[in-house]
Amino acid sequence: MKKEQQREDLKNILSELSQEGFECFITKRNDSSYGYAITPNNNVLYIECDYFYGYNISLQYKPSKKNGSGCRCNEEPITEINSDIILQQEKSGLAFAWKLKADLYNSSEEFFNKYWDKDNLEQL
Repeated sequence: MKKEQQREDLKNILSELSQEGFECFITKRNDSSYGYAITPNNNVLYIECDYFYGYNISLQYKPSKKNGSGCRCNEEPITEINSDIILQQEKSGLAFAWKLKADLYNSSEEFFNKYWDKDNLEQL
């Protein structure tokens, strides 16, 4: 699937999540297919198209040498994304981040204030 089509499909998914009350963003870059969903608990989930099929979701936390800047929530690519799946993936990511003793952001605002490419995000 071409990047443009992947981006459009992801934009549609994130738009649906926005209608369900999630705050969502997608990259403005046409050659990329990733976005963010803010959960009701104010956690930031990074969503990207997998190379072969489906989507990968990562919980974002404060960067460190030990843990990087986020952990993947799903083991296998997800083929369908809806609000229930997002909430399940958030729980999975939080459990893994807790095991890593990762330092979570205090809020989504803290994440976006430090995000280097925020000018290239479109809120949906």
